Amino acid sequence: MKFEHASVYNFENVVRAVRHPLESYDKSDSYWGEDGKFVIGEKDLKLMQNLIGAAVHDKSNSHSKFLRQIMVSVDLTAPMYWWSEADTYKVGTTANSTSKMHKLASTPITMECFELDDYSGMHNPSFIKPFLTSLEELRQLYNSSGDKKYWKELIRWLPEGWLQTRTVTLNYQVLRQMYFDRRNHKLSEWHQFCDWVKTLPYAEKLITYEPTSNGVYTVSYLVKDKKEPIITTFDNEAAASKMFEYMVSRGTKDIWLDQMPLYKSHYYYSTEEGKMK
Repeated sequence: MKFEHASVYNFENVVRAVRHPLESYDKSDSYWGEDGKFVIGEKDLKLMQNLIGAAVHDKSNSHSKFLRQIMVSVDLTAPMYWWSEADTYKVGTTANSTSKMHKLASTPITMECFELDDYSGMHNPSFIKPFLTSLEELRQLYNSSGDKKYWKELIRWLPEGWLQTRTVTLNYQVLRQMYFDRRNHKLSEWHQFCDWVKTLPYAEKLITYEPTSNGVYTVSYLVKDKKEPIITTFDNEAAASKMFEYMVSRGTKDIWLDQMPLYKSHYYYSTEEGKMK
């Protein structure tokens, strides 16, 4: 596999976006460095990780939807058997590929056209070289005659190890899903992919980040005419409890206090019932 021309962008806009719900822009501590790279501050990063913790807790990506706005573009060369699995991830991805229809017959078919990264030659059946020779003969017959039946036969028998390059656009949320879905996969290509994911900016803090059950609290409450609750995250129980008590004193209808990502503690208050559960 090859990863070329990778670019990651939109961090500045995402930092501003995660501050929108409480309009806490004055607490943002991210900045542009002298090297021209955007630096996510500790406070902004903590807020992002709290939102990821809430998403893990609720088993819903809605809390961490800011990850969808961190964009990645890369030229990725991989065998067709890997692409068939990667194509499972359709939401939030776009790809433009080299064309078998237009370019398959333009260059000689050799071993180098296939995935060989971990190929040792230990299992080299006698049919491989004659088979590749037959594919090359079909390519030449198509080029000399223009008869599409030879091209169709070439497509029909082309092995899954054939390498194809695609320019792929993804985002950090898709990459996070792919990483945790595939990090223990038996295909070596998925391990190469996960290793590449780890090299992206803030990958350890956002993509491969695994929240612990300690130190992340949320207070959620319903607001009139809003379908989803407002969620505020805290890094300590005292601050979360203070917010919870304040919302109760204001007569807020339904309030939840949770410790993330697992229900180590869970409190719910309903003004209609006038009690805490």
